Amino acid sequence: SIEIIDINEARVQSFVGSVRVELLASPIVTGGIQPQLTGNLKAFFINGAATFTDIGFLGIGTELVLRFVANGSSLVESYSSTVMSIDHSAISFVAGSPIHMFVDNMPPTIIAGEK
Repeated sequence: SIEIIDINEARVQSFVGSVRVELLASPIVTGGIQPQLTGNLKAFFINGAATFTDIGFLGIGTELVLRFVANGSSLVESYSSTVMSIDHSAISFVAGSPIHMFVDNMPPTIIAGEK
C-alpha cells in the first residue's frame, strides 16, 4: 500500500485523492512480450493509505522502474491540491519454469471422437 506521511512521520489520515502506478520506459525486449502493467492501475486513499489489489505484469524485463503518482489534498488544507511522485528501485521480471496448467472455458461435456 501507499501512505501519505507528514513531516513528523505520521500518516495524514485526512488526505483524500488517488494514486496511480506507471511503468517507466524500459529497454526493448528482443523476442518477447514488451513489459507492461495490467489490472487496475489506480487506487484511492482511505485514511491516508491506498492499496492496489489487482496489479499484474505482462512480459519480461530487467531494471524496470515503477512510478507512483499521488494526487489529492488534505481536508485540513483543502484549498491546495498536492501532487507527489516516488520511483521504486529497479526490479526485474523474468520467465520462470511452469508449474501449473490452467484450462478456461471448457465445455461441461466432452464426447469422445467429436471436435
